[in-house]
Amino acid sequence: MAAGRLDAARKAYEQGLAIRERLAKADRSKTGWQRDLSVTDAIAKATRDAVLAFMAAQGEADYLNRREMQRRGIEVAKGDPSKYQGRPRTYSAQEVAGLRAEHFGRAASTASRLCAEVREAA
Repeated sequence: MAAGRLDAARKAYEQGLAIRERLAKADRSKTGWQRDLSVTDAIAKATRDAVLAFMAAQGEADYLNRREMQRRGIEVAKGDPSKYQGRPRTYSAQEVAGLRAEHFGRAASTASRLCAEVREAA
């Protein structure tokens, strides 16, 4: 759920690690370097995983917190008539029924039924 570039960071790290491992295998004379790489690699990988997990948890917590605050704000706004209540309707239900009947040249109920059939078919 966490947004961001965590996957890209993990991928870049793993690509760099793969390059270091290929270099270590290609040059067997550097046994000390290989040993250091294997020891620090495990520590670095565990550290990276912990940092990425922490960042993902923080991102998810932030997302959920903003979502909850937004929900609360909407509830408060709905209860206060002085707050924005949405765009006013352009047409009343009777005007829409009249327009449908006019467009189809039939009774309003027939026009409504035909429009409902078209919506169901789509």
